[in-house]
Amino acid sequence: MTPTHPSFLDQQVDRFFRKRFFDHPRKPGLPFWYSVEQPAGDSLSLQSNDYLSLADHPHIIEATVRSLREEASASVMSPIFVFLRGAATPSARFEERLASYMGMEAGILCQSGYDANVGLLQVVAQQGQPVYIDQYAHASLWQGIHAAEAQAVRFPHNDTEELRQLVATHGPGVIVVDSVYSTSGSVCPLLAMVEIAEATGCVLVVDESHSLGTHGDRGEGLVRALGLSSRVHFVTASLAKAFAYRAGFIACSKRYVEYIRFSSFPAIFSSTLLEHEVARLDATLDVIAGEPQRRERLWHNTRRLREGIRALGYDISNGTEQIIGIRSGPVLNAVALRDALERRGVYGSLFWYPATEWRNAILRLTVNARLSDADIDRVLEAMEYALPYLQPGRGAARTAAPAASAPVPTLPQAAVLAA
Repeated sequence: MTPTHPSFLDQQVDRFFRKRFFDHPRKPGLPFWYSVEQPAGDSLSLQSNDYLSLADHPHIIEATVRSLREEASASVMSPIFVFLRGAATPSARFEERLASYMGMEAGILCQSGYDANVGLLQVVAQQGQPVYIDQYAHASLWQGIHAAEAQAVRFPHNDTEELRQLVATHGPGVIVVDSVYSTSGSVCPLLAMVEIAEATGCVLVVDESHSLGTHGDRGEGLVRALGLSSRVHFVTASLAKAFAYRAGFIACSKRYVEYIRFSSFPAIFSSTLLEHEVARLDATLDVIAGEPQRRERLWHNTRRLREGIRALGYDISNGTEQIIGIRSGPVLNAVALRDALERRGVYGSLFWYPATEWRNAILRLTVNARLSDADIDRVLEAMEYALPYLQPGRGAARTAAPAASAPVPTLPQAAVLAA
């Protein structure tokens, strides 16, 4: 027996399904967001954010198991109480190590990248203050603005001139960007953002979720790789991407650590990470810093796949990095593309509203270091098969033969683009 539902809740659910529900075109009655094809043993997944293919790394697994066996999980409590124990805790040591690795003075572990962004902006932005946010910034950053009751001032993607004009109109505030954007793989012009923040008296927040571990000589992220650590006020990251686990991080000056810890709601009212989780993250940092061949392989795969996809006639000019977003227009068009790839055993991720703009769905492919050259060839064969299912003008340039593709930027070139 279930309780009687208030009418306002039923109306809200009904509105959701009226506006956003479609039958799967090949299987009436099944919502479009479900796959029809079930993955087989030889299927290729380009859905995971485990860019460096670390989830099953022996060193990481051994460190996690060793911690589970040797250390009781005595930290089932708020992170504040762990912090008050001092610098000898595993959490405190890892926070110091990761912050230093990123070129920052101090850091705060969080339950997730979402919590890191919401909690940081909740205490950095002031009520009614303008927060200048790139239109494609992660949803958690928008939610952080809402939590602060600040004023969100959206600027067009990577448009530094429009940002300058907005700051001149509305006054100093907080500038919020991603270093690498999660639906397209586009790179933020970070140096220009730093210069605007410095010239206008704004605070700068950079989300490095999709560049920490993958960018820089040792995976230290774009902020440090570009020599900007001393000029960026706050750097956040999800550790559920290249770190292949579940946690978040805020890196900043020592001056702000205690203020954030004792003011941010997620920092106060969430439970801390347990000892074995910190041990896993610490071991993951060992591998990220010590096995550069994984980044080399990631960028080799990224170049090959991007060059091949462009040569087939797909429009992927919206990005350059290990995230490949194929703009597909209406969501059912993206569904047709997804289904065609899945019939060839290749699985990508379907993104639609609210993860994208209305009527601008994306099929996202994320590259990883484990893919072999034969795997890349197989993905490209599937992309060639799927191309007729993508309507002209929606991610595919099919009115003319594909132009010779320009080389995808190597990591140093990408760093130049970011400047």
